[in-house]
Amino acid sequence: MTSLEFFIDAKNKINDSCTYNDPGHYGFVNETILQDTGTSHAVFWGTDGVVISVSSTINGYFGSLVRTNSGVLLNNEMDDFSTPGKVNMYSVEASQANYIEPGKRPMSSMAPMIIVNDDGKVVLAIGGTGGSKITSGIAMVTMRNLWQDYNIKEAIDQP
Repeated sequence: MTSLEFFIDAKNKINDSCTYNDPGHYGFVNETILQDTGTSHAVFWGTDGVVISVSSTINGYFGSLVRTNSGVLLNNEMDDFSTPGKVNMYSVEASQANYIEPGKRPMSSMAPMIIVNDDGKVVLAIGGTGGSKITSGIAMVTMRNLWQDYNIKEAIDQP
């Protein structure tokens, strides 16, 4: 939440009796938000100063297209590994450094961050969605916020 006004506006759009098929009802006007396929990010900033920046993904619409008996969708993180001669779902070419090996973790663009100043005070907590565009998006928003003095909403909304 970027402000009390934003919170009140979001709260007023929630209806306990129904949902709305039009994302515009909830204020989604950024087309890239609607195109993301399986990653989410959240920042939690407690009144006690504890800050959490967390990203999670199932890596595609409905993850691996496999679910457990209890209905939990399984992710498709194996697509983050490279397969010789094939591009992944984000059109990233295969890289030998990212081939599947026992005990290895796949390269990922997810990058939840907490940035602190010299005194250890948190000045920014950030992350994002969007596959291979996550790192550049986070970098741009971070630079606009910390170096160009945009507030976080302005930094995100810039083209």
